[in-house]
Amino acid sequence: MSHTTGTERRKWLLAAQLLHGFDMDDGPSREFLESLVATGNVPQDALAELTALSLARGAEEWDMMLCCATSMRDRLGHVGPADPGLVLACLRWVMDRPPRQRQRQRQPPRSGRGKKKIKAESRFRTGDWEASHDRPGLRTTRRESGKSQAQSPFFAPSSPTTTTTTSTTTTTTTRHLGPPAPPRPKRGRPPAGTVSSLPVPPLSAARFGLLQEECAHDPFWLLVAVRFLVKTTGRAAIPAFRALKARFPTPEALAAAEAEAEVIPMIRHLGLSAVRCATIQKYARAWVARPPGPAVRFAVKNYPRPGDGGAVRAGEEFGPEAAPGADAAGTEQSRRARGCAWEIGHMTQGRYTIDSWRIFCRDVMLGRAEDWTGTGAAHAGFQPEWMRVLPEDKELRACLRWMWMREGWLWDAVTGEKEVLPEDMRQAVGEGRLGYDDTGSLVIMQHPLVLGGAV
Repeated sequence: MSHTTGTERRKWLLAAQLLHGFDMDDGPSREFLESLVATGNVPQDALAELTALSLARGAEEWDMMLCCATSMRDRLGHVGPADPGLVLACLRWVMDRPPRQRQRQRQPPRSGRGKKKIKAESRFRTGDWEASHDRPGLRTTRRESGKSQAQSPFFAPSSPTTTTTTSTTTTTTTRHLGPPAPPRPKRGRPPAGTVSSLPVPPLSAARFGLLQEECAHDPFWLLVAVRFLVKTTGRAAIPAFRALKARFPTPEALAAAEAEAEVIPMIRHLGLSAVRCATIQKYARAWVARPPGPAVRFAVKNYPRPGDGGAVRAGEEFGPEAAPGADAAGTEQSRRARGCAWEIGHMTQGRYTIDSWRIFCRDVMLGRAEDWTGTGAAHAGFQPEWMRVLPEDKELRACLRWMWMREGWLWDAVTGEKEVLPEDMRQAVGEGRLGYDDTGSLVIMQHPLVLGGAV
């Protein structure tokens, strides 16, 4: 048993190391990708490509550091391949600098010739460092005071150096170690997954602008659309989703084994095409074999909050949801299922997918209302499902915040608490002047914003 545990741990460590250094959040997306790699649910060609990229991700940085070390050695007057040890000594000095100085070194150079030219100059093969720099000729120097002073080979003056020879005086400036450029003001960038990409529409608008709103009456395609939107911009995902739906209009057509050969080329530009295709076809086959309905619910662990569902097994079956409050007074099984069993739990355990389905599809599937906003509810005082969801996704949060404003409330997406919508904010959203700051909070803008399309 311990051997198996150790093997599994090594698989997860390897998966984490393969993904280290890539641009992604340390959250559910990274955990999902690590689980795919660790459990072997990744095609071998995709895993080989990921491994190659992971091994080569630091090659360019090493090449630039070696170029810098060679330039330092040349500046000290040791030119030629006869003393490679000094290059390594200079390289160690570069690597031993404080992290803040090393990060400044990594910033790309700027030139009027354009970024592509400079980037091309940094891609030298091993052994080409010597030929890539202008080498000043050997010269005999003397100080004006006539006294010899010891100087560390690891520190070169940062200003232009004046050297006096027996016949002439010249001034030379190194290309790599000149005076540091004045600091450029850094433009703040919001953390990923914080600010919605859609402007806030007026409260009189028919819809907020999410792709899920278009699929609210077709739950299967909503699940597929959500898979397209994971780690992908709406500009890239939405056209690919609509093309796929036009080519495979039914779950049966998409579930066919031969569909894979067409699906992967259609979504390759989105990234992780083989993984996305496998997930989409899993949804299609599960839908054909056992479409979700109000009669059966399936347990979901760690939803809606981490740690929830501790008394159930993932995928465990439960009966239909009773009227509000009935679960608490029912059998032990119904009490265990309360809040952690959902009609699509046999198809997915992902939070983003379940949140989207609850908001846009669940009320209609259960026959509670005619649409997701609560239109045509069976009884007065009906509370739509979307009012009970606290999503983590930035677009779902923005949509629900807008829905609550239509109800006259300013909603906290983290706690679910509400307060009366201020009149100045109501006026600003009506004029298209409501935007977001870098934390994703609402701010009143001076001028109206341009509305965008669906995401």
